Amino acid sequence: MKLLRILLIILISLVLLNCTKDKKKEEPETLIFIVDSLLIGKRYTNEEIGVSFCPPKEWNQLSAELMRSIEQSLQEMEDSSSVDIILQNVFLNQKNSCICFLSTFQKTMPAAQIRNTYLTELYAGDIQGSINEGSYMYNGVNIRQIIHVQDDQVTIKLVCISDDEHIFMLDYIVPSKFYEQYIRSIESSIGTLIKNKRRENK
Repeated sequence: MKLLRILLIILISLVLLNCTKDKKKEEPETLIFIVDSLLIGKRYTNEEIGVSFCPPKEWNQLSAELMRSIEQSLQEMEDSSSVDIILQNVFLNQKNSCICFLSTFQKTMPAAQIRNTYLTELYAGDIQGSINEGSYMYNGVNIRQIIHVQDDQVTIKLVCISDDEHIFMLDYIVPSKFYEQYIRSIESSIGTLIKNKRRENK
């Protein structure tokens, strides 16, 4: 009888623990970013996807010609993917080869399904190095953050779903030797992220 009571207590504890875990998955923690205005550049706004943020200081927007070249390369890389990524803009620190991509996805399915499909395909690839993943809320945006550390570079990927179910993505890519130098700039940049009202296509 005593053993049965112990087993029941353990089972109830496990159920409660699982419920707590499920709740955390449904309600990501809300983070606060401290923005250092000296580390960020001019605010960029994309009305089509309703996003504005400040890239890190001296990460400059690419010319239209270079954008077309990158878009073409990206398209060739994603021919085998079941989700289409649409590159919106690129910001480059030419001196230290740091780059930031702002992208969105072709809306062929619900935003959460797009994110899950994209991440499943991402992890199914030949990933070198270590990956650290987490979820949080910021300014009404549900963010899945993936930090991919390789020998030569670090990628901070933010797959974002806004409260109006629009999905977009920010990628910050930094050579490993400059990561410590730019991490506060990247945190400050993320801290400027605002989800605006999207411009309706006519």
